[in-house]
Amino acid sequence: MDKFSKKAKEGLQKGVEFLRNRAQETVELHKATSHLKELQKRHEECIRDLGYRTYAMLQKGALDQRVLRERYVEALELEKAIQRAIKDQENIRDRHSTDLQIFVPPTTVQIHCPYCQAAVPPSASRCPECEAPMPGKEEGRTAHLESPGGPRDSRRTKEDPPGR
Repeated sequence: MDKFSKKAKEGLQKGVEFLRNRAQETVELHKATSHLKELQKRHEECIRDLGYRTYAMLQKGALDQRVLRERYVEALELEKAIQRAIKDQENIRDRHSTDLQIFVPPTTVQIHCPYCQAAVPPSASRCPECEAPMPGKEEGRTAHLESPGGPRDSRRTKEDPPGR
């Protein structure tokens, strides 16, 4: 029983650490997303204001390039900040997805032969047991499968698996 409780405790600790990392990732991503949205909002307002100022100056017939240039430079700075914020967001996702791979083992897809139900490696084009072609992976031609017990070919013998 001691061995069981030790394993249960280890599993629980891994689960708690996994949840802590997920929570931390969520908080960091939320902060980064909020920051990015704020920068985008400010950039949009800056561009809108630049347009309004230009319009007003053109109506008066007097363009003040210094004022327009200042607002334009501000818009460029905001664009750079937005690009940095996007990269920060990507870095957070990358860092946490790498951290979480420690806790969540990669999933393996188990494929079964539609004819004999034997386990087949995902990369195999034929069943290792009955050598039937795997649907969608038939060598040299397009595979199509009507049903596992599909129409019988009169040229096949009893020993031949379906699809040969």
